[in-house]
Amino acid sequence: MSYQIGIDRSSAIHEITLASDASYTSGGTIALDGLASSHATGSVSLSSNVVTLAAGQYIINGSIAIDRTDLATDYSVDFYDNSDSSLLPISEGWMGSQSMTSTTSDSLVLQAQVSLTASVSFYLQGTGSAGTQKAVGTSLVILEL
Repeated sequence: MSYQIGIDRSSAIHEITLASDASYTSGGTIALDGLASSHATGSVSLSSNVVTLAAGQYIINGSIAIDRTDLATDYSVDFYDNSDSSLLPISEGWMGSQSMTSTTSDSLVLQAQVSLTASVSFYLQGTGSAGTQKAVGTSLVILEL
């Protein structure tokens, strides 16, 4: 006698974007205003620059592009918990990004691989040089497993 065990799980892809360039101030929240999904799952939402993920497994890859006014100053972008403004920890899979001093690159890459037992709302916050956040080059791609 043989048995076949299967798990019915479908994946979804969500992309969070910025429609037009936005002013960026050091210590400010990264602007995000668009959400497109491969199909509706209700697991990912966006409101006022805050992304909410329902309980589940996610892989996030993103880039944030800021045309900096001062290339000599480092800048970084990290994931912050919207409930208490705390930095979401690398030990739980949240990996922000930091530029190198005097680099001419204005794009940062962020990543996360998380397994959530409860929903989480987060925002992205940057520090360092001010400038213009570019719509082209700002995107979070969320793979919902």
